[in-house]
Amino acid sequence: MKAGIVNSTASKEGGYTIAKRADEITIADIMDAVDETKFESVSGELAANLFGNDPHVGKAEKMVEDAFHRSLAAMRSELAKITVEDLLEHDREINGSIDWEERLKKI
Repeated sequence: MKAGIVNSTASKEGGYTIAKRADEITIADIMDAVDETKFESVSGELAANLFGNDPHVGKAEKMVEDAFHRSLAAMRSELAKITVEDLLEHDREINGSIDWEERLKKI
């Protein structure tokens, strides 16, 4: 699909398959694929709208926005260290896939 994480096949036996190896897909990749903001902050001028264009308000708002950008970058960096492979239970893996039928029986 668009992010290159899954492939789709439209047919009677179609469905979705992972487009890359599990060790090539990070949690950050998945977040990027499903989160349209791509870890960007929502830039608004809420403080300026509430308190006017006072220079102090603009400076304070910039400080908060910068901190928000740094925290999002740090979060993405941490999520990029974890792959789908890291999350798999290797003893339940069968030929590179998980036996979902078996898992559903246990629910």
